[in-house]
Amino acid sequence: MHKTLLAFVVASLIALGVTGVPAQTVDFETVPVGTTWQNPPDIPGGVVLTQNNIAMSVEEFFVNGVNTFGVARIVPGGDPFAPSGTQALHTNTINVKFDFAALPPVVLAHFEYVDLGGIKNFQINNTPLQEIPNLNAIVSPAGFTVVVTANNVTVESVGGTPITSLLIGGQEDSV
Repeated sequence: MHKTLLAFVVASLIALGVTGVPAQTVDFETVPVGTTWQNPPDIPGGVVLTQNNIAMSVEEFFVNGVNTFGVARIVPGGDPFAPSGTQALHTNTINVKFDFAALPPVVLAHFEYVDLGGIKNFQINNTPLQEIPNLNAIVSPAGFTVVVTANNVTVESVGGTPITSLLIGGQEDSV
């Protein structure tokens, strides 16, 4: 089962609208439950997963400007951290970044998430990092529209700027 998700931690993580190309998805269903990324052995910026030419790296997380590097792990469907009851990626004071450079220009990205409290980090391309109390507080950067509805986030390019990367993470969240 494939869910469409963007770059936050989610059951099936990312579905992208790519100009003239079918949607590409990062799906955590194929990653063994319990798989964990943290320091050591992982380092900020290290690519830990690639699916459908979308590379996912683990990145430092920021709270009040102070960086941390916690843990991301795959949780089973039915876990309270799993949206839609399917296998998901749970973050705890760590960011994950999805790099779309190997795809044709991406104009739309969508993800599902579970928000269990704490600060979130969100960034599209190299726009300023947003440290926010919840995803409803996302401010759409210039050139993009971000729409947040119940457990769903959609990012759309406006004006022709492609989405080249998406970073998301939280203190207690899943995508």
